[in-house]
Amino acid sequence: MLDFDKQENCFLKTETVVSHLLYKRDTNTKIPFITIFIPTYKRAELLRQAIKSVLRQRVSFEWELLVIDNEAYDGKPNATEKAVRSFVCKHIYYYRNASSLRVSDNFNRGFKLAKAPWVIMLHDDDLLIKNALCKIETAINLLSSVGKKPLGAIGAAYYTFQQKDFRKLAKVEKDLLAKPMSFRFDPNDWFDCLFTSHPGGVLPSNGTAFNKKAVIEVGGFNDDFGISADLILFYVLNKRYRTYITREPYGFYRLGNNSMSKTENKIKTIQFCEDFRHYIFQKNIFTKIYGFCFGAFLDNLFLERFFPELKGVYPVPHVHKIQRILGKFLSKKVSKLKNWKIKRLSKKLQRKKYESNR
Repeated sequence: MLDFDKQENCFLKTETVVSHLLYKRDTNTKIPFITIFIPTYKRAELLRQAIKSVLRQRVSFEWELLVIDNEAYDGKPNATEKAVRSFVCKHIYYYRNASSLRVSDNFNRGFKLAKAPWVIMLHDDDLLIKNALCKIETAINLLSSVGKKPLGAIGAAYYTFQQKDFRKLAKVEKDLLAKPMSFRFDPNDWFDCLFTSHPGGVLPSNGTAFNKKAVIEVGGFNDDFGISADLILFYVLNKRYRTYITREPYGFYRLGNNSMSKTENKIKTIQFCEDFRHYIFQKNIFTKIYGFCFGAFLDNLFLERFFPELKGVYPVPHVHKIQRILGKFLSKKVSKLKNWKIKRLSKKLQRKKYESNR
């Protein structure tokens, strides 16, 4: 079984690979508050849309946009570089790796090159909602002021769409922009790992913000965990930092152009989350008993919630009727407790926002 608590400095694995800075216009010496980081690989047209969604943001703080191209550099401009150079913007920095890195290693490269204390990730096929950066700044400032541990990350919820629905996004965005900022954030901690069907964490895109110092301190994304390395990063961060997930979407997640559209990767994710869940069950005598009673129920629940299309295809343990009844009862109790925690946090954040505006 994998050791999910084992920490490793994943930045050292690629320190000999050079990232060539091929395009920049900024001469500003001020340190930005936020770095928006877009990892990309041979998807120039989708990248254009992602960059446009960033450049239309209107904020009062300093920021920068890093585009890190993972197509091995051969000394010649490629389609990605041409796409980036088509934008005349002082905030953009375009890097191209000397050799292609693994996906998570390229993520780590973005954190090493970022100048800001906060790094926001955006995959090259996703988009930010128009007021995302304003809301992220507010969320960072408010959530940094509560809790005993420092803030490590804020995972961003997202609105999913398919390419055929791209033209409809303007109407969806208009409706989202009309709503005031939500102060409801899901605390993401060991509680989620043990009592829900999900190991915690969220997709590192669509405005998900990371404390750069925290990510470097825990060793970054570990590609040895494969497609679920992002979930494990949240788990590792939670040992020393607080992490949250927004209730309102900060971006648009495109279906059909990414690795999770493949059935084999969905199966890998299900298997990984099962392994992680049962790893948590081995922590102590209490978790062992809990896992023995409800492990199969949570395995089934995860499949029903996140990959219902694979139900009947992916083998899961049989759940006894009594286990299902008790599991559903416990799930409702856990949900009520979590909602109480969210409401309490929301009131505290609203009060702090009111006091800061006085």
